[in-house]
Amino acid sequence: MASSKIPLRYAMKTYRKEQFWMPPAFLAFFCILSAFFLEDGRANSMATAFLGYMLPLISGILASSPILSDPALELHFAAPISAWQLLVARYGVLLAVMLATGFVFQGCMALMGVDLAYLGNFWQRQLVWLVPSLTMLGLGCFTALALRQATGGSVFSGGLWIFQLTLKGYLLSKTLARNLVLFMGATFPMGGTMLVKNQISLTLIGVLLVFLSAFLLKRQERYI
Repeated sequence: MASSKIPLRYAMKTYRKEQFWMPPAFLAFFCILSAFFLEDGRANSMATAFLGYMLPLISGILASSPILSDPALELHFAAPISAWQLLVARYGVLLAVMLATGFVFQGCMALMGVDLAYLGNFWQRQLVWLVPSLTMLGLGCFTALALRQATGGSVFSGGLWIFQLTLKGYLLSKTLARNLVLFMGATFPMGGTMLVKNQISLTLIGVLLVFLSAFLLKRQERYI
């Protein structure tokens, strides 16, 4: 029995399969692309695209289903388990998968000889993908619970990602809007104060969305 009072074996069985195959599948795809463009020097662009753009999108899409796809959700509500425990139990596995995907991809790039130093030192490099990924994870969770529909949460997260990608140049030109851009770290990895403000803003938004998700989850009558 896990500390969250949900058996790990049960949690693994009730997870939707795409939670496990989608991140590694895209990892393999971008590793192949990076290898293909290795000789002409475009492997760095592929690495940035995966870390700074694709991982946040995957996080937002997959974050919509861990709770609402649970066939025994009503039983969890009847058990002595808090909203926070349920969030940790259902999203802990997804977070572990995303972390493993990010680190394994960087390891693959190192083996291929792709230098990621342009993204900063080791810790700065992790913030490039981890901050927007966690923000999108919080967004996917919150919107799914708010809409009471996993598909709606995925569509909203993907729509926001497309919106920001399409208007990235315009958003980055605005002082306030650039603090909300998911791709700031990938666009300006050595952006100094501007990047720090962006990452702090995204982190605060992600934390707020998690708290709001816990608040919604406490209103169990919405999901029964």
